[in-house]
Amino acid sequence: MTGRRKRGSRQRRGRSALRIAGILLLLAAAGHARAVGDAPPSPLAMLELLWQDTGTNMLFVDPSGRPARHVLDIVLTPIDADVTAFDLSVVFDIDGGDEVDFLGGHESVASPDPGYLLASESPDTLAGIVRGIDGTLEHDGLATVTLGTIAFVTNPGSVADDGDDIFIGLKDGDFILAGDVDLSDRLIKNGAQVKPAQVPEPGVAALLVAGLGSMWWAGRRRGSA
Repeated sequence: MTGRRKRGSRQRRGRSALRIAGILLLLAAAGHARAVGDAPPSPLAMLELLWQDTGTNMLFVDPSGRPARHVLDIVLTPIDADVTAFDLSVVFDIDGGDEVDFLGGHESVASPDPGYLLASESPDTLAGIVRGIDGTLEHDGLATVTLGTIAFVTNPGSVADDGDDIFIGLKDGDFILAGDVDLSDRLIKNGAQVKPAQVPEPGVAALLVAGLGSMWWAGRRRGSA
């Protein structure tokens, strides 16, 4: 009798364990389905701002230097869609840092003729916006293309290491299309930065020069001996 009770107890425990395992598997499957359903759609194109000086989105400026002209390219790289038309804006100094000022710019894509770009800057917030970067594209396969260029003058005394200073904006009325499909929510957008260059302190620079001079003089003396 006691043996039958033990066997029954073990069977009930086994069935309970199986039920718990089944519930856990169902919960895991439901969680996976929710995770897949909540995953953002994959990007179809990338927009980058690249400084011609560096070929990257970072420009390094000597804080004690003079204002200088630097050119920024607006570069489109299709990932999984042929972009056929676009109308973009570029905003800068939205943090009021006044690190750059607009000099001029032009579109690189004919629509039907490339036009010159104009910007407006707020005298109060010092923020600026370049509008009307637009055109149509005819692709022969997925290819990187420069949509336009913008020239800025840097203000070295205002440069700070504070993240992106220039952004690609999709303001009211802006768009980027692949046929009839708006890709505004399927873009990777990389901003551009103006960062202070690491300039050696005068004392450090003097020590470096003195050390190099001593090495050169010691080498000459050994050669003479």
